[in-house]
Amino acid sequence: MKLRAWNRRTATAWGALVLAASACLAQGLDPAQQQADNSAMLSDAQLADVAFVGTRLGWAVGDRGVIWHTTDGGRNWQLQRSGVECRLSSVCFLDEKTGWAAGGSLQPYTGSTTGVVLVTRDGGEHWSVERDRILPAIRRIRFFNPKQGWAIGHPSPIFPSGVFTTADGGRNWRAVPGTSNRTWLAADFIDPANGAVAGRDGALGTVHRSGVQAQPTEFGLRGLHAMRLAAPNTGWLAGDGGLVLTTRDLGRSWQTTPTLPPGGGEFDFCALATYREHCWVAGSPGTRVLHTADGGRTWQAADTGQRLPLRGLWFSDERHGWAVGDLGTILATEDGGLTWRKQRSTAERAALAGFFSRPDELPVELIAQLAADDGYLGVMEILNRQHDEIRSSHDPAARVHEATVRAGASVGDAAWRFPLRSTELKLSADQLVEDWNRVNDGQALEKLERHIVGRIRMWRPNIVVTTAADARDPLALATNQLVLRAAEHAADPAQFPEQLSAAGLQPWKVQKVYATLDEGVGTANINTAQVTTRLGLSIGELAAPARGLVTERHVSPPANVGFRLLVDHIPQGVGERDFFSGIPLSPGGGARRAYELTTRNNLEAAQRAAQRYRNLQAILERSDQDQRDGHFLANISDQTRSLDPDRAAEVLFQLAKRYWNKGRLDLAAECYEVIAERHGDHQLAGAALVWLIQYYASAETGLRTQIAGGITAAQATARAAVPGKVNATRMGHVPQDRGHAIRQAGGVTAATALHGSDSAVADPQQMLTRAQKTSGYAHQLEQLNPALSYEPHVRFPLAVAQQRQGSPATARRFYQALVRVRSRDAWWHCAAAELWREAPEEQPPKPHWNCVRAPGKPRLDGRLEEPFWRGGVELKSPLRDDSDWGAVAMLAYDDEFLYIAASCTRAPGYHYTPSEQSRPRDPDLSDRDRIELLIDVDRDYATYFRLVIDHRGFPAESCWHDATWNPEWYVAAGEDGDAWTVEAAIPLTELAAEPPAAGTAWAVGVQRVVPGVGFQSWTAPATPEVAPEGFGHAIFRQ
Repeated sequence: MKLRAWNRRTATAWGALVLAASACLAQGLDPAQQQADNSAMLSDAQLADVAFVGTRLGWAVGDRGVIWHTTDGGRNWQLQRSGVECRLSSVCFLDEKTGWAAGGSLQPYTGSTTGVVLVTRDGGEHWSVERDRILPAIRRIRFFNPKQGWAIGHPSPIFPSGVFTTADGGRNWRAVPGTSNRTWLAADFIDPANGAVAGRDGALGTVHRSGVQAQPTEFGLRGLHAMRLAAPNTGWLAGDGGLVLTTRDLGRSWQTTPTLPPGGGEFDFCALATYREHCWVAGSPGTRVLHTADGGRTWQAADTGQRLPLRGLWFSDERHGWAVGDLGTILATEDGGLTWRKQRSTAERAALAGFFSRPDELPVELIAQLAADDGYLGVMEILNRQHDEIRSSHDPAARVHEATVRAGASVGDAAWRFPLRSTELKLSADQLVEDWNRVNDGQALEKLERHIVGRIRMWRPNIVVTTAADARDPLALATNQLVLRAAEHAADPAQFPEQLSAAGLQPWKVQKVYATLDEGVGTANINTAQVTTRLGLSIGELAAPARGLVTERHVSPPANVGFRLLVDHIPQGVGERDFFSGIPLSPGGGARRAYELTTRNNLEAAQRAAQRYRNLQAILERSDQDQRDGHFLANISDQTRSLDPDRAAEVLFQLAKRYWNKGRLDLAAECYEVIAERHGDHQLAGAALVWLIQYYASAETGLRTQIAGGITAAQATARAAVPGKVNATRMGHVPQDRGHAIRQAGGVTAATALHGSDSAVADPQQMLTRAQKTSGYAHQLEQLNPALSYEPHVRFPLAVAQQRQGSPATARRFYQALVRVRSRDAWWHCAAAELWREAPEEQPPKPHWNCVRAPGKPRLDGRLEEPFWRGGVELKSPLRDDSDWGAVAMLAYDDEFLYIAASCTRAPGYHYTPSEQSRPRDPDLSDRDRIELLIDVDRDYATYFRLVIDHRGFPAESCWHDATWNPEWYVAAGEDGDAWTVEAAIPLTELAAEPPAAGTAWAVGVQRVVPGVGFQSWTAPATPEVAPEGFGHAIFRQ
């Protein structure tokens, strides 16, 4: 990469600063203490699965790559070296020597996963990794013989069904045909070709040689977590909400058992084992193991003597069994499950528990300090789940859990009962409860409080943390109040007594409750620059990888994270000093890791690391002053050579994000390019390469680099009182006389009255160069992470670039392959539409919107009187709750402008307030009834222009999340009875390097957001956050 030259004095100064940061790495942590602390973290790692050969040889696997092994039936368990640090979700042994363990990890910011398969031929003394970089994360793995096996897990473009088979012992895997695009949670096979699968939202399927076939389901939002089949056609299945099912046709249909398990409604079952006619189930809480020996006609509940959730069960015969679960718990029975005893884990409960509404609220900095550094055992739970406006293949519980573990705690989870619509809708508390009641028999608040009380009684934390009450955020307020009530009621045996009688829990008194603060100083605070004495990283650095798993875009850590003390039962004010002040928990006790005392070497290393972090933050702050020419960046890539590679990649990633936010996409691209070129093995390299592919393929971002003089920063507003309550607004640089003309006319009647923007001229060589860069980075991503490289949001931009390079056949092969292997989801329709355009026949796969040619310039007055405004497309609510607040949008064009119009019936329940102020620059319209036009010129379904107009005629705009894009365009607003109307004109030169010819298709979305009321869209799927794959096609007609 060619870097700009810059001032020698500045280069020398900043070079010294970065070298000083690097020097802090010269001496590291005390190796002996680091090894002891790592062992302590492995000790409480959640265990996901267990397998035995006979009654003496057993293996249990789980988080942080742990593999526990016993040779004496579990009386003693020893760690085996796995060689990996990711989660291992499943283990399988054919005999005392041959076995497999499998799992994987999530990648930050991309949502993709990477799978791992381990194999041993000596009983686990040595585990080797079967390298298959295209394999996604695995949930379950089983083998029938040394060669033939199956696995299930996260779907990917290469494995869309989420079901895989191998014929060579796991070295290579083949996708079972199918187009489910679901993350399966449970599966079993009776032979290599026949089995069944189950997953989130009650999803069911059968597997045969022909592929995966989805089956009807009626189990609502429940997750189905554990399955066992038996030849020729019977089986068991367990899931959330105490659900236990049986099948007699190998999974084509499932029925509840003749008698429900006792107290089943108090449990979420996630572990199941069978032996002949016997079946055992367990889950969360882990207080009971339920057993039936007669097909579910009768059940017995056995007390386990502990409360921690159980994730895996195994029975070698009808008497000898084992259960594994959270905090490294292993239990055993020798009498068929009548009695259980603990075989390992000194951990008994959590010291810290957090309850939040959304994954991005996780207090990862708090986890890093209290759990990773101080050793307090912590658990986190997300109480709400994403509404199924767009059915996601991601498992939210898995994402929250991995983020929690990466930050240093022990368990993360997500409740399944309480869906959330988009936060952009800003629903009231009553509306939130109404949504929850719809799927909870009208008892949502009681069930949610019951759930939190049950979790507190199960985890028995000293401290509870939740979101702060905010009157402006009904969800935060409701969550805060529910958690406070639950913390109080958890200690009262009269509250939810079924949890005591049926589930075996006991009342528990929480000693403190804290609330996170969005900003400011609280009762207790975390300085993100503070360096952990054990790990040699700052709190901010330690928390960053976890943050990348629960947010889609990089967020720089705040300097301070504050927490307000809401409840304090510690006497004499002692509890106000710090989080655990007044709560004595000894290292190695039931709620804290057995960390060694910090050595002097570690303290000195922490001091050096603290200086390093301060220097790195200074580097980032200096970038904010680099407003004009990127001189700062010119030297930083060279200076980061002296940094530890992990730190260098993270600094560059943060720099890129800051430049992107400032609209300097060119400088952001340079940062990402350095990551790709020098730090290709870093966990952020995948996200950097995806950004570069989308950036260089994009016609929208390419246009911004071609406009002469860069992006116009000047902006003026004109507004006048025009008959009919019409407001006219013009954006961009407006000469004074032009603005006066608009005020008098209230609209535009001739092309000369529309002040055009700087013309963008297509530069074929530049577009070719950008396309070649796209292909180069796509090739690099394919080498680094094949599964991610085949994701549609990567391949569609690449296909655009391939067409620009004169290789339409290569793009066509991608479209054909995607249509062949993927289910008929939004991405399938994107590919099918591209193929349809080559040979149109019958109905197009995507909705079409005819953009008609205007016979003359419209008068922009908000009245929509021009004949070509007749027609348009209707916007509809996915909930079909908009019969009395409909909306219609219209498009037209001529040689110079794209014209936009909309008529939106006022929504009942929304308070419309007029504004007499002049239109400000880039106003916040999040509280306004607004219409949004989303334009993807090149149909890459990744980058797009966003034009927003609210009911007052106030506009806002962005290009690929960049709000510094300020095009010149014209807007007028008006009224038509009970509807508000808008008209707008934007020069085509602001949107495309060349005007669209007749028959040209742009991918377009149009949607309306009414805060506190609802959401409408022309196409589906769609969300207020924007789903480009759901766009339809706007066809330019003569």
